[in-house]
Amino acid sequence: MGSDHVKNKYKMTLREDPTNYEGWKNLGFKYLQLGNCFQAIRFFQIASDFLNKKNAEAWNNLAGLYFLSKNYKKALACQQTALKLDPTNAHGWFNLGITYYKLEAFTKAIKCGLRATRISPTYAEAWHNIGAAHTALGNLYEAQQCHMKALELEPQYELANRNLNLVSKLIKLGEGVHG
Repeated sequence: MGSDHVKNKYKMTLREDPTNYEGWKNLGFKYLQLGNCFQAIRFFQIASDFLNKKNAEAWNNLAGLYFLSKNYKKALACQQTALKLDPTNAHGWFNLGITYYKLEAFTKAIKCGLRATRISPTYAEAWHNIGAAHTALGNLYEAQQCHMKALELEPQYELANRNLNLVSKLIKLGEGVHG
């Protein structure tokens, strides 16, 4: 089924029921698949309007689109709203941490990552991202511990393994300078 056919089907559904959240959301995802992030954002905004702004999923979807379009401040605002609606969403805290990382607010990124791991202690990606934020702050020993935790939870996590090796080399270089 071609993408024009799919888009037309969603649009027909929305003409019949313009308050159909799923229709607007699906149309947004379709435009995202086609690489049109700005149009996707428009449809996700419409979808969230029909949910009276009380649906964390809608805010998370909108945040993801803003993040993809590198509008980190708008992504941050949407993520914060989503987490007010659903503060137990570990993935939401993880995403907020990534956004803070992109904004170079590394301490806030660490706090969000830790919140995600309190909700979901086996969240290997969250441990890895906490480690990345510690590395950015120069907290190499803390970074090393976080990458090791990520690998303990997910032994095949290649990015965590690469970053652990990098941090370990940086620690050795620092010890050589001081030793």
